[in-house]
Amino acid sequence: MLRYANKWRKWALALQNVILLAGWSNSSYRSKSVEEIVETISLELSSVKQNDARNLIGIKPHAQHFIKDLLKIGSGGVRMIGIYGASGGGKTTLAMAIYNEISCKFSGRCSFIENLKDDSRELGLAKLQEKVLTDVFKLNGMKIMSIGEGKHLIKERMGRFGVLIVLDDVDDISQLDALAGSHVWFGNGSRIIITTKEKSLLEAHGVDSIHQIELLKDGEALELFNSYAAPKKEYEKLSLEIVSSAGDLPLTFKVLGSFLHDKEENVWTSALNDLMLTSTETLKKLKISYDALESDEKEIFLDLAIFFKNRKKSEVLDILSAFGYKSIDNMLQVLVDKSLISTISDGRVQIHDLIQEMARCIILEDLPKKHSRIWQVEQLLKIRRKVEAAKINGIQVKFDNERPMDFSDMFTDMKNLRYLDINTSHMSKADKEPKVFSSNLRWLSWSSYPGKYLPQGLQAKELVVICMANSKIRQFSKRKNLGLMPKLKILDLSGSKYLTAIASFERLPNLERLILQNCSKLVSVDPSIGYLKELVLLDMSCCSKLQSFPPIVQMTSLKVLIFSGCTKLTEFPEIYWNMDCLEHLNLQNTRIQDLSSAIGKVSNLISIDLCNCQNLTNMYFGFCPLLRSLKLSGCPGLKKLPVGFFKMQLLEELILDYTGIREFPAFILNLPNLKTLSFRRGDEDSTSKTNQP
Repeated sequence: MLRYANKWRKWALALQNVILLAGWSNSSYRSKSVEEIVETISLELSSVKQNDARNLIGIKPHAQHFIKDLLKIGSGGVRMIGIYGASGGGKTTLAMAIYNEISCKFSGRCSFIENLKDDSRELGLAKLQEKVLTDVFKLNGMKIMSIGEGKHLIKERMGRFGVLIVLDDVDDISQLDALAGSHVWFGNGSRIIITTKEKSLLEAHGVDSIHQIELLKDGEALELFNSYAAPKKEYEKLSLEIVSSAGDLPLTFKVLGSFLHDKEENVWTSALNDLMLTSTETLKKLKISYDALESDEKEIFLDLAIFFKNRKKSEVLDILSAFGYKSIDNMLQVLVDKSLISTISDGRVQIHDLIQEMARCIILEDLPKKHSRIWQVEQLLKIRRKVEAAKINGIQVKFDNERPMDFSDMFTDMKNLRYLDINTSHMSKADKEPKVFSSNLRWLSWSSYPGKYLPQGLQAKELVVICMANSKIRQFSKRKNLGLMPKLKILDLSGSKYLTAIASFERLPNLERLILQNCSKLVSVDPSIGYLKELVLLDMSCCSKLQSFPPIVQMTSLKVLIFSGCTKLTEFPEIYWNMDCLEHLNLQNTRIQDLSSAIGKVSNLISIDLCNCQNLTNMYFGFCPLLRSLKLSGCPGLKKLPVGFFKMQLLEELILDYTGIREFPAFILNLPNLKTLSFRRGDEDSTSKTNQP
C-alpha cells in the first residue's frame, strides 16, 4: 500500500486546488449558461429531418399506427421494423414522419441514413458506419478503416444505449449486416426502422415486424395533388379527372401538381389528354412535367439525373458553371419547384429513382438519332460510327472487370465531349491510354488513368477540373505542346505513386485546389507553385519523399495548407509576404524543427496541427489571435509553450499529450473559451482535463 501513498497525496492536493477554483455565478456567466442551453436544444433539434407538410397527407394515420402497434415505444427491448413497397409509394416519407415524431424520446441518439443504396456504392459501408456513430454520439473526425472494425464499434458503443436508427432504401443484405447486424448490437429501448423495395431482405434479416406501404385513397390522392397544384375553383372537375388518370403513386401526384401550379386551363386539359394516352405507364406520366421545361432546363435536368444524383450542390454548381450555363440557381429552383429534384439536409442534390429512370428513358428514346449521354460500359463500347460519337457530350462509366482496355481511339471522334468521368477500379498494365481528348472538354475525372503523361497535344483551354487519382502519370505538364490551361481550378493527382515531378505551374494561373496527397515518389515541386495567386487549398499530405518546398511568394488566397505525413520535410517553406487568408495549417508527422519565422507571417490561423513533429523545438504565436485549435501531441522536443500564448483568447481546443513540457501551465485554465484540454505525459503521472463552459 505504501507505493500508492505518493500518488494519493498528489490526488488529494489536486482536489484541494479544485475546491479553491471559482465557480460560475448565474449573473457573471449568464451568457455562457444561455449558450449551454441553446447547445442542448440544438442537439435535440439536429435529430429532426425536414419533411414538407404536404408530403404527410395520407401518411399521419399510418405513422401513428406504426408507432403505437409496431414500434411499441416505451415497452423496452430492441425492435427492428421493416417497411417495403414500390418506388415512389412513400416509404421514405413515412419513415421520416415516424422519425420526427419519436426522435425526441432518444436524447439525441438518433441517425437517419438516407439513400443507403446509392451511398453504400459511392462512399462504402465503412463511411456509413462512421456516419451512424457520428450522428448518435456527436463525434468528430471518426475514421473507420474496415467494415469489420465498424461492426465492432457499433456493437461496443451502442449496446449500452437506447438508439433510434433509420436505414432508408436498403437493397442488399450486406448493408443490414454492416449497420444493424443483430438485435444484440443495441441497448434496451432501441428501435431500428428499415425501408426497402424487397420484402425478402426484411425476412432474411429477421426483423420483428414487416409493414407494406399503403397507397393513397382517392380523397387523399386528390388532397395531395391539390396541395401542389393549388387549382382554381373552376378546375375542380379537371383535378378529379387528372388524379383518376395519374395512377396511384404519391410521387406522380406531387410531380404533376408541381407542374400544373399556376398554369392556365389549356395546359391542364393538355396534361389530362396526355395522361389518358399513356395508360398505366408511370414514367410517361412523369415525363409530362419534363416536356414543359425550357431547353437549357432540360439539359441541366438530364445532366443531374444521369451523372450528378446525390452530389453536393456546391459541386453541381461548379460543374454546371464549367459547362457554360448561366442563371444556374434559377434553373435549379425551377426543377425543385416542379418536384423533379430536391436538396436534402446535407446539401446534396436528390433525385428519386423513378425520376432518374425517366431521364434514362428520355436519353434512350433519342437513339440512334442522338446519343448525348453514356452511363454504361456497354453503351460506350458500342459506339462505332463518327456520327454517333460526335453527339456525345457526357460520359460516366465504371470498368469493374480486369480485362485490358484499349482507350487509344475511344474518344477521338467525340468532338463535343465536355464531361468525362471514368472509374477503372482494376488498373491493368496492358491498358492503352487515349491519344486525344475533345478540345471542348470541361471536366476530366479518371481514376487509375493508364498513361504516363497527358495525351500529346491536349487542347485544355476549357478544362476546369482534372481529377486523376491513383493514376500512372509520372510527370505532369512535361510535354511542350501542352498549352495554357487558363480555366483550370482543380488538379487532383492524389495517390499517383509514379509521379516524380510537376514541371511548371505557369500554365495553371487560376488554379484554386491542388491535391497531391500520397504521391509517394514526388521528390520536387517546381518553384512556380509559389506564385499561384488564386490557390485556396494545397494538400501535400503523405508525400514521403518530399524534402523541401519552394518559397511561398504570392499565394495570397491560400486558406488550407497540408504537409502532414511528409516525413522528410525538415523546414517550413520560406514565406515572402504575409498570408492573411491562411486559416488551417497541418504539419503533423513532419521533421520540421522551427516555426518561429513562418508563424509570424500568418496572422489569421484558426487551426494548427503539429502532432508527432518529434524534431520541433521552437515556435511563436504572438500574431495568431484567431486561433481556435492547437494540437502539439507527440512533440517531445517542445519544452515550453510559445511566447505570447496567453493572447490566444479564442482558443477552444488544446492537445498537449506526450510533449517535453513537464509541468502543467496553470495559466491555460484562464483562457476564456477553452473547451477541450488534454495534457498526458509519457511517465506514470498524467493529467487530462476537459473544460466546457
